[in-house]
Amino acid sequence: MAAAKSAVSSARRAVSKASAPAKQAAPAKKAATAAKKAAPARKAATAKKAAPAAKKAATAKKAAPAKAVAAVYRDIAARLGGTPFSGYGAEAADTTIAAIIKDGAEVSALPEGEEGELVLETTPFYAESGGQVGDRGRVSGGGATAIVTEARSPLPGLVVHRAKTVAGTLRRGERIRAEVDAETRAETARCHTGTHLLQHALRLVLGEHVKQAGSLVEPGRLRFDFTHFTAMSPREIERVEEIVNARIRENAPVGTYEMPFEEARTRDIIAIFGEKYGDSVRVVDVGGYSRELCGGTHVRAAGEIGLFTILGESSVAAGVRRIEALCGNAAWRLARRRAVQVQEISRLFRTDPEDVVERVEALRVEAKRLRKSAAADPGGGGEIDAEALVARARDAGGARLVAAELGGARVDALRAAGDRVRRALGRGVVLLGSTGDGRANLVCMVTEDLVGRGLNAGAIVKELAKIIGGSGGGRPQMAQAGGRSPEKLGEALASAPGLIERSLKQVNG
Repeated sequence: MAAAKSAVSSARRAVSKASAPAKQAAPAKKAATAAKKAAPARKAATAKKAAPAAKKAATAKKAAPAKAVAAVYRDIAARLGGTPFSGYGAEAADTTIAAIIKDGAEVSALPEGEEGELVLETTPFYAESGGQVGDRGRVSGGGATAIVTEARSPLPGLVVHRAKTVAGTLRRGERIRAEVDAETRAETARCHTGTHLLQHALRLVLGEHVKQAGSLVEPGRLRFDFTHFTAMSPREIERVEEIVNARIRENAPVGTYEMPFEEARTRDIIAIFGEKYGDSVRVVDVGGYSRELCGGTHVRAAGEIGLFTILGESSVAAGVRRIEALCGNAAWRLARRRAVQVQEISRLFRTDPEDVVERVEALRVEAKRLRKSAAADPGGGGEIDAEALVARARDAGGARLVAAELGGARVDALRAAGDRVRRALGRGVVLLGSTGDGRANLVCMVTEDLVGRGLNAGAIVKELAKIIGGSGGGRPQMAQAGGRSPEKLGEALASAPGLIERSLKQVNG
């Protein structure tokens, strides 16, 4: 029992990342083989550079001044000798309140509405350590209930629980039920095991010089800092993400066991450089290919992670890179949100989701060309490409419509441009707009065949003028409008298809 307590305490002070090749299932084996082949010859040189960086980081960590520990924590630790952790195999425990702390001093009770810290005889709550955030949950007993918002260790082995009593009064010496929030624990465990798989994949893709330089594991989200001297390429990031998700689909079991630290050093288990370990250490083994010294909480099998998505890769210091990622439900929600956004963009641009990137790029190029054209032609409209505008014509109730904004073109330039577009269009409606001097301008032209069917340019601009805060009118073949709300020009142009479709339905019964 003492050995187990020592192992847990030692391991929780230092969460390390390790990986080792072993027998692999087909999908990930292909990924690993491809990654090894793709790794550049610079790995050896990079590894030499990485070692001093890791050593420097570890030295700096040791040199950092330790925070002063309040006397109340030292007194409790001396009296109780630490808090045994029961949370690896259970998320709840019946235990006793050993001490209550409020405003830096021990008290005998924590009444309803007050906040303080609880020390329990044993706890299922994981205290923040090794980059993993502490558990949240609740404690209840004797008619009282408190919400636990944080678990931490001000001293090695001593766990304190930040809690607020929401009903009744908690008292020292009282038997209680301590319960960890199962969902946040599960989401954190997914990310912690995901971090192990991430380091495994990074070492396959970038090289074995990769060492952990810091981490943060919280519900749904992880951050992993590692030694590497160049930014990762988009393809390298993609390969890492592919390997992690392949490992998740393989669903290898996640096991834990203890062994003497000296024995761990002789095996292919990577420990954090410069970290101090006890005589006995805890190993987290994922499928035999990832073995790390770790005191954190993990899933039972890799498949429980569900999904792994990299958010980005960046630099945090010389020779140290950072990857941020999502796991589990958070990764699924992001994927779903992005899918909905693509669907909406494709709907707005009237294209298939698979073609939305090309469509947006074409519009970007066209907008750039029009801006350049407007800058070269102060009058505006003189250099427009009528054929290009006609190619973008859309259907509006059976009529072809060209609706476009021509920068800061004057009204006369809009009319001239409209004539050119109408000739290129042949049959249909032309609606051009511009802004300048705090005003919006519109010119509408309708070809004779549509005038014969009852469509009227004057009626169209009169309705659209209301949107831009003005008025307008003209002949059935050509009309113009002006308004005091140039910011509404886009809305007016977007409203034209529906207006024309309704107009044609009305005149044609």
